[in-house]
Amino acid sequence: MTGSKVKSRILLLVALCAAATMVAWSQPWATLALTSGAAGDTLLPVTGQTMAPGLSAFGLTSLALLAALALAGVIFRLILGGVQLALGAGIVVTTIGVVSDPVAAAAPALIVLTGIQDVPALKDLVTQEVFTAWPFVSLIFGVLTAVSGILVIVSSRSWPQSGRKYAAPTAPVDPTVAPLNPARQTEEIDASHARIDAWDDLSRGGDPTS
Repeated sequence: MTGSKVKSRILLLVALCAAATMVAWSQPWATLALTSGAAGDTLLPVTGQTMAPGLSAFGLTSLALLAALALAGVIFRLILGGVQLALGAGIVVTTIGVVSDPVAAAAPALIVLTGIQDVPALKDLVTQEVFTAWPFVSLIFGVLTAVSGILVIVSSRSWPQSGRKYAAPTAPVDPTVAPLNPARQTEEIDASHARIDAWDDLSRGGDPTS
């Protein structure tokens, strides 16, 4: 596989991961059931925007990094690959934190609903947490984001240099044309000056042959 194909496929993976992260962040992540006495449980759907607000920053940074990768040189690509790897790790850690403690992650929505700001007290109110598929989508694409960063680091030296196709073409060398000889050029210039001096002598009435 050529370097240009490797580059295009990795950039496509980076774009896909960033877009999927942003989509997952905007979707419902869980539904929490809160006890409300004799009236039964109250169901509270919570989105990724509430439970994992940092994902938007990770996704937007990855999109910006995509544009930089398309134009960067080898050294800068290695740095950007490391940043992409860190972004993937951040997405994974954030998502695992939500799944491991959904009540704490949904605390902003629970506080608005109940007026209770104590997280342990909120956990006593929540009787059930049901996750949608979106946290796991976020987790999968977080791993793929990290993988794309590793691929950038490993393969960046094989990528074609940006802007090479726009460089001015080099004129072909004609083997039948002899290279310029500085000594011969000097002789030709001296002979030209001598002819000019002879013409000046003739115009003044002198004998240029004397």
